[in-house]
Amino acid sequence: MSSQFLEYELINNNPAYIRIYPKQESGGAFNLSNITHFTRIPSTSLPVGWEDVLYYRFIGSSSDHSSVKNGFGGYVYVLINNAFPNKCKIGMTTLQPQKRLQQINSTGVMDDWELGFSYKCSRPYDLEKAIHLKLSNLRSRMDREFFEIKIGDAIELIEDMGEMFTPL
Repeated sequence: MSSQFLEYELINNNPAYIRIYPKQESGGAFNLSNITHFTRIPSTSLPVGWEDVLYYRFIGSSSDHSSVKNGFGGYVYVLINNAFPNKCKIGMTTLQPQKRLQQINSTGVMDDWELGFSYKCSRPYDLEKAIHLKLSNLRSRMDREFFEIKIGDAIELIEDMGEMFTPL
């Protein structure tokens, strides 16, 4: 897949695009597979006349990258736990959120999680991935769905971004 150039004014602060920070892999190459678009801005760190390239992924509602994991719709949920203030688990399920909560709390956690919020949409997997990308700098661990974020901020972000993922 090749990426497409867009003018900075069209892509910057546009909720249909999420900024991507390419990660260097073990061999030294950068993984650019999630990038759908790029733009250029004047560099602030290099000699005058140079440009920096910014990378983005399109996540808007007409995305060709809609996953089959969306099923027939579902929920993006936020779980909270008094033992972990200002930390939320943000996930998705095609089940009822209360059923998913029961599954999580039956896995041997010390303190039960509570359902803080759920958002019903037709593309829950895609919305979850977009939220995780947006909050990547707030992850507690890269291999888990836990984020250092207040529940109110998580709810606001999900509601704002959720409009692009066909709310039900």
